[in-house]
Amino acid sequence: MVGKLVFTIFAFSTAGGYFGTTHFKVKCGDKEPQDVKAVFAYPFRLSAYPYKIPLCNGGQSNETYLQGDFSSSAEFFVCVSVFGFLYCTATLVLYLGYQNVYRQTTRGPIIDLVVTAAFAFLWLVSSSAWGKGLTDVKLATNPEHLVEQCKGFCLPGEFPSMGRLTASVIAHRSGAPPRSLAQTDRVRSELVHVKRALSD
Repeated sequence: MVGKLVFTIFAFSTAGGYFGTTHFKVKCGDKEPQDVKAVFAYPFRLSAYPYKIPLCNGGQSNETYLQGDFSSSAEFFVCVSVFGFLYCTATLVLYLGYQNVYRQTTRGPIIDLVVTAAFAFLWLVSSSAWGKGLTDVKLATNPEHLVEQCKGFCLPGEFPSMGRLTASVIAHRSGAPPRSLAQTDRVRSELVHVKRALSD
């Protein structure tokens, strides 16, 4: 339970606080290549981030924007991660501090089971959506992709560091919602029956 709590914190903190920069160079004749930087950040509305490409004729720089809006999958991912943190915290308090109250009626375990199943579904969907969104973000900010708009005088530069974002997807898939106490009891009872059958 504590491990899953840590995973949820790690998932939304790595994605929610991300800030990156992609680079490419503009080379005009014998002049020194000029570095072009395009910055972007969470929630990855890339079309809101402009960058300027210097022109070789000495004119005013051409202002261009990154392409793509991946905010829906990123925000959904962070939202589910935050609620996952709150859910893990609440269940940890419930299981440790109010276990006697929890077991007094059958309504509590049933609600717990339904909420756990629903949250597991949201967890899987948000993880898959953000995995696809992250792939698209990597493509849209790839320097080799950006230089296609100025072939002949643009050279790809340094790739943006995406280690944190990749780690957020891994952490999200590793930190699945905790098994409900009802599920745990059921597994334990099944193990008891198996042991009895083996002993007989």
